[in-house]
Amino acid sequence: MIKRLITMMCVLLMCWYLETHYTKNNCMVVEVNGPCVTVEDSQGYLWCYEVEGDAPACGTVVDVHMYNNNTRNNIYDDEVVAVH
Repeated sequence: MIKRLITMMCVLLMCWYLETHYTKNNCMVVEVNGPCVTVEDSQGYLWCYEVEGDAPACGTVVDVHMYNNNTRNNIYDDEVVAVH
């Protein structure tokens, strides 16, 4: 019973993650100002995030993993959660 409940909770958590997180591939780093990095996605939107350690150089292509803040109809409050 408990094992089944844990499995169901894991499935629900995975579904929530897949619904609220997405990846913007091939974003271009357009500005680096100290720890603040700005990237431009393929639609021309700019996304800023802070790095710990070395920042990527301008012109570097990165994949940006995003969280939609549970607002699917509006990208303006989405957040960068990871960059690769």
